[in-house]
Amino acid sequence: MMQEKDSADHLPTLFPPARFGLVENGVYRSAVLRPPNFAYVKQLRLRTVVRLSPEVPNKYITAFYEENGVRIIHLGLKALEISKERVASNATETNTLLTEEVVKEALEIILDARHHPLLLVCSSGCHHTGIVVACLRKLLDYNLTSILQEYRDYALSNTRAINEQFIELFDTDLVTLPPEERLPSWFLDWRRMKGEEEEEAEASINHGVTIQH
Repeated sequence: MMQEKDSADHLPTLFPPARFGLVENGVYRSAVLRPPNFAYVKQLRLRTVVRLSPEVPNKYITAFYEENGVRIIHLGLKALEISKERVASNATETNTLLTEEVVKEALEIILDARHHPLLLVCSSGCHHTGIVVACLRKLLDYNLTSILQEYRDYALSNTRAINEQFIELFDTDLVTLPPEERLPSWFLDWRRMKGEEEEEAEASINHGVTIQH
């Protein structure tokens, strides 16, 4: 018994990152990592981290990713550069730190299973990450009420109307899907179910037309 207790005492304490959650199989979301989160995140066996906020990770976070073979895709820096360019040209922009171009790129990365397991992070874990997750839900035909509710569940009192407007206006037709063999299984399942529902709806309409005749 004493030996078992000693073993238990040496187990690492697991602390998930703030606002951590499962988006889809192989896709996670959270606020940026802190050293106490390392043991928890290590067990996810991540292949990719998509960083949506512009801040550069500190040396401890960078070293953790390097030691565990995790690729960092820092879209937040690209968003910042695009915003600066648009401000300089007096362009109108509804969200100065997250643009359609960046959300489109983030979604295309998420939809390519070669990047999985994948973690989406931003400084708060709710705003930029919340927008990308919401736009993914929109691509998967979730109703807008449930999409916005999920965003609010993570943002709580920090909900921003401008983010909700961005979500409502985002055009999912901008997203280019990877080849079918690289699509995640959950997306293929959704597409198959959608196709079956459309076939059933069409058959029902055709049946109604036949009866009327």
